[in-house]
Amino acid sequence: MRLISTLSTAVLFAAALMVLTPQTSAAQDKLQRVDAFEFWSVFVDEGAPQKYCYAATVPTDTQISQPIRGRGDAYLLVSTFPAASVSNEISVKLGFPADPNRPPSLRVDGQNFRMFSDGEEAWLEDPSADTKVVSAMRRGARAVVVSTSQRGTVLTDTYSLIGFTDSLGRVRELCP
Repeated sequence: MRLISTLSTAVLFAAALMVLTPQTSAAQDKLQRVDAFEFWSVFVDEGAPQKYCYAATVPTDTQISQPIRGRGDAYLLVSTFPAASVSNEISVKLGFPADPNRPPSLRVDGQNFRMFSDGEEAWLEDPSADTKVVSAMRRGARAVVVSTSQRGTVLTDTYSLIGFTDSLGRVRELCP
């Protein structure tokens, strides 16, 4: 399992909420939104057993094959865990339990990348592709995640890449 899976869904949810709202509770004190660049925000968690940083964004558009109720928030994240020598780990918080038999996919300006899911989260199938995806994201305009819920609903989330390069640069400064 990829390293980010060790993070609890609650921590990811709280962090992602800060993309749109300022910090409001003591529980968020160790997880800080430290910067924002257009559509992307940068977070640092120094309260975890080991410091990590990530850039996150929310979809700018969502297409759904049929009405859906109760979907949680969706996020595209690029994470760095210096103590584990992990950088640029791509992950997606889908906002619903994915169908394990229909893996999500990530497309960055025409380049397709296979993913796998575990519950509501997804990662690149090939961890060595993280670098290739980050490179494509730096040059691209948008990323598209297509996923299928356990109920068979197909969701297509489009993420803007405006601000991604600057946010990734900030992540690298904070978690070298």
